[in-house]
Amino acid sequence: MKNVIIGTAGHVDHGKTCLIKALTGMDTDRLKEEKQRGITIELGFAYLPNEMGLDIGIIDVPGHEKFVRHMLAGIGGIDIVLLVIAADEGIMPQTAEHFEILKMLRIPKGIIVLTKTDLVVEKENPAFDAGFRERYAFDQKSSNR
Repeated sequence: MKNVIIGTAGHVDHGKTCLIKALTGMDTDRLKEEKQRGITIELGFAYLPNEMGLDIGIIDVPGHEKFVRHMLAGIGGIDIVLLVIAADEGIMPQTAEHFEILKMLRIPKGIIVLTKTDLVVEKENPAFDAGFRERYAFDQKSSNR
């Protein structure tokens, strides 16, 4: 059986934890303080059932700048990242910071997940501009995995 570790990345309150809950049915925010504040503070873990015979683990990382150390602790050993971007806000400081960290760690595979699309009009989406694809492309050649 093959193991695959998926990690999240992205700005605070862009929907990383909600995405994981939608995919797995598991709420990775387990601490009382996380529930009260409505943000991820510690790493969260989930398992993604599948029919392909893969063991898929998911690491949900905090998006707040004060918890970037926690993000670094969780993201280092992943195989693929879900870079979560809220459609109503677009690229924010921690989106860019997390992406730069992913590049430094040579995480070559990623999926850009656009959340909160129901909050924007299709033609007026601030999430993407003309240079988005160039700036946020995952480089599969840089992998040492």
